[in-house]
Amino acid sequence: MHIGPDENTPPYGTPSPFLTKSGELLPVTLVLIASRLIEGLTGQTELGIQEGQVRSVGEPSYRRLDCDRRALAYVRIRPKHGFVRVDVSGLWAVPRPTPLLHPRAMGQVVLLLRQKEDVDEALRYLGQAVRATRRALTPARGGGTIQ
Repeated sequence: MHIGPDENTPPYGTPSPFLTKSGELLPVTLVLIASRLIEGLTGQTELGIQEGQVRSVGEPSYRRLDCDRRALAYVRIRPKHGFVRVDVSGLWAVPRPTPLLHPRAMGQVVLLLRQKEDVDEALRYLGQAVRATRRALTPARGGGTIQ
């Protein structure tokens, strides 16, 4: 009889981004999609995007991306629906239509990433949102970061 965590369960007290709240394993593809998106955005140093802190009582159900000291997007893995949901904060300009837009998200920008190939489009879209917002808010319209 085996007592204690098995190979799918972290040791007691160690949070895991690969488990649901009920302790089930998340689909590996969705974890990869979310990780590639976050790594891709934080790796573009010219954009200055960083992973922000999420304050929650338990294990956070999403990851936050910040840029120019403001929330850019919230990334959630939705295993029951089979996609990664990216909620773009209303503080950012909407650069253009994209096939990743949630069709029923009224009044807000929600991207749905279902496959690894969607990550490149999401990277382009969010990068364009940052650039468009900076152009619109910079007095000389020449770009730069918001102070």
